[in-house]
Amino acid sequence: MKLLSLFFLAVVLLMSCTKDQTPGKASIEGTWKLVKVYDGGLPYLSQPYGDVIITFTTAGTYSGHTIANEFSNGTFKVQDSNKVTFDLPQIQSQVNEEEWGRSLFVVLGSCGLQSVFPCKPCNYTVTGDELFIDSPMRYDILLKKQ
Repeated sequence: MKLLSLFFLAVVLLMSCTKDQTPGKASIEGTWKLVKVYDGGLPYLSQPYGDVIITFTTAGTYSGHTIANEFSNGTFKVQDSNKVTFDLPQIQSQVNEEEWGRSLFVVLGSCGLQSVFPCKPCNYTVTGDELFIDSPMRYDILLKKQ
């Protein structure tokens, strides 16, 4: 009887344990605001004087605006292990871009700026309401979900 009781206790304990859940690939879809730019891994810009907004869709396109310009019809492709590549968008105006916009477009254009084929994708991490994009180029960016 003791052996049977121990067996049932072991079964109940095993059933109450949950398997460690490995989080899946976090989604970048949604609307994000640029809040910080890193240059070579060090903080570069952290006090925006206007909104820089980008919206990623489930269809693999993105659009938004910088402080000076609007952009649309950009495309992105999420790859395995939280990697993403971007194709540059169409910019609706010809106003010279300020630092925040230039930094964003360097990250979004990183695939076309590289001298290797295929290009090295950006790494991205979503933590809570923050999206960090680590570019193989000079700048990395931190965005906050809107």
